[in-house]
Amino acid sequence: MRVVISGEIGVAGQQIIRRLNELGHAPSLVGSNPDWLGQLFPQLTALDYGSPAIADLGYDIWVHLIVPEREGGANLVEGAERAARAAQKTDLAGAGRFICLSSISTLSENHSTEAQQMRLAEAALREIWAGDLEVVYVPAITDRTGGSTLRSNLAKAFSPSVRANELVAALISRQEGTYISTGARVVVDPQDANPVFRFAKRTIDLVLAIGILVCLWWAMIIVWAAVRLQSPGPGIYRQPRVGRDGRTFTCLKFRTMVLSTPDKGTHEISDTAVTRLGRILRSTKLDELPQIFNVIRNEMTFVGPRPSLPSQFDIVTEREKRGILRVKPGITGLSQIKHIDMSDAVRLAECDYRYLALQSLKLDFQIMLATLVGQGSGDRTQK
Repeated sequence: MRVVISGEIGVAGQQIIRRLNELGHAPSLVGSNPDWLGQLFPQLTALDYGSPAIADLGYDIWVHLIVPEREGGANLVEGAERAARAAQKTDLAGAGRFICLSSISTLSENHSTEAQQMRLAEAALREIWAGDLEVVYVPAITDRTGGSTLRSNLAKAFSPSVRANELVAALISRQEGTYISTGARVVVDPQDANPVFRFAKRTIDLVLAIGILVCLWWAMIIVWAAVRLQSPGPGIYRQPRVGRDGRTFTCLKFRTMVLSTPDKGTHEISDTAVTRLGRILRSTKLDELPQIFNVIRNEMTFVGPRPSLPSQFDIVTEREKRGILRVKPGITGLSQIKHIDMSDAVRLAECDYRYLALQSLKLDFQIMLATLVGQGSGDRTQK
């Protein structure tokens, strides 16, 4: 396969090049400093962006790195523009794939100068490149090819990463079902394959759930009695929801609506169905307290994608395409603190997938803290 690598080729870029060589895909290198590239990889072709020889390259995949790694490297936006114009000279028919390799830090609330420059470089590529542009977001790249050690798994639990061999495999084969949005995907070693992350997350879930139960059992009884007294019906509302691997489970909540309310998504229900006490419970999120029993039963986690109804086929379908159903649903999540409800299935699934790509113990703590200070919100009813 003919591969061209351009951009600021630092540590991550060198790992990608070495892995491509191991697989027999000797890439051509294009950058602002071809002499330096030639010293690093004397066996490979290294060219400047303006070299006339670029027209003769030909490629199946052109990968442009916009991750700033090398101190004193060229301006990322200028490099992206020069790479796009150079690729256009070699592939006027648009037969090859042009991939922009960026950092997942640009997907988070990162306002650093580097993150902003990477976003601008990506925008410059989209503006210049006439063909299909595929953006691939990656975390830190490691050179491990075998099983991970306890130390590396612990580090990965707090900060996601991807192995160089897995990244290269994803670049040279167009993977399906990993797209965060049209033309953009994330390649990362999933945290649910990390035993340290799984153990830590489950331990935190159990400690928090049992701690809440021990400290607030009396408050839960009072709320349950108040719900029973205020309107006819049970204090605890049981509703089927879609859980891990698409299996249905019974989600528990304090009832906040009148008994005759249809079993639909909250955004499809009139706000007149919400009781006076229910408004208080929903605004304070106290209606979610019984879900600690779902957590103890290992049906839910504290942070994860919000569970949908089995009848919300559009949400289930969009999540299934992105592999979101492989994880447990959560009491709160990234989509909730960003005020994305279930009325927009595609936007919700894209945010859920973004959470899986960025998932770490650090992010989970940030989401829980944001929820506690009132940043999160439940699905809004119809006015």
